[in-house]
Amino acid sequence: MIFFLLTLLGLIFLSLIVPAWIWLLAVPFLSACLARMGWKKGAFIGAAAAGLFWFGAAAIAYIAGARIVADRVAGVFGIGPGLVLVPLTGFLAALIGGISGAAGGLVQPPKQ
Repeated sequence: MIFFLLTLLGLIFLSLIVPAWIWLLAVPFLSACLARMGWKKGAFIGAAAAGLFWFGAAAIAYIAGARIVADRVAGVFGIGPGLVLVPLTGFLAALIGGISGAAGGLVQPPKQ
């Protein structure tokens, strides 16, 4: 639970400083790598933290006035109303964060 919270807080803090999608790759990878958790736990924690963060960010942006843009983007892709993009964004972020966390969990310390 502590690594989930640290990963989530890392994503939030770094995205406030520099809003970039690269944090979805870097933070779960480094969290799983530094904690030396296995690939399954790293994938789960990375997916949960990244998915929750981007789902929340997309929901807040949608509520705060991004409905028009979301509706237009959803219209371009032909997927219905723009509200569909909110969980889709969370799912894609969870997928990326899970793969990144699994990769970090597979990193082994050098053998001596």
